[in-house]
Amino acid sequence: FLTLFSENEKKEKDGGPGLKSAPAVDGKKKVNDDLAANLNDYTTVVHLSGEHELIAKNVTRFERALREEDKDFFAELSIFMESLETWLHRHFITEELSFFPAALNGILDYEMTMTVLNLQKEHGVFETEIESMRKNRHAILGAAGYIKNPLIERISLFLRALKAHAILEMNYVFPAIARDDACRNLLVKYLKDMKSGA
Repeated sequence: FLTLFSENEKKEKDGGPGLKSAPAVDGKKKVNDDLAANLNDYTTVVHLSGEHELIAKNVTRFERALREEDKDFFAELSIFMESLETWLHRHFITEELSFFPAALNGILDYEMTMTVLNLQKEHGVFETEIESMRKNRHAILGAAGYIKNPLIERISLFLRALKAHAILEMNYVFPAIARDDACRNLLVKYLKDMKSGA
């Protein structure tokens, strides 16, 4: 898991694969608008993009609580982690059944293929890690000096890796889909298939 974190942190610092050569997209709203312009399912695009922003906000919230030793926040950490696990699973399924296949099938590019395959692999790592942390969450509660608890450090690393993952999706994969007609058409199809259970 620590290897995954350091790889993601390096990607974020370096701008992620392909970002230097890819045309810049002017902000998250433009990505949402570009993706949604030719889609019947604007809600899914906005919702998924909003969840990426929520990840960043929750990482910031966690880091502030850790710095300030906010006991109220850590008393509710178990509930926070359970909620995170539930919506991450749903979020990952949406990406894996619609956005990722659209990128893989619409953009015939080695770099995009490797990026999407790595992102999908990371989904499995994240789900395994969060399940493991949830099972061990009792170790946080009532422990003397719980702010320095190894599980807290593990959660912190997890959230930072998740944030780097979300940034790569929002700054590289989603803008590439937004720029490509074939990707947008495939995304429409895959979202419909996903909703109909096909």
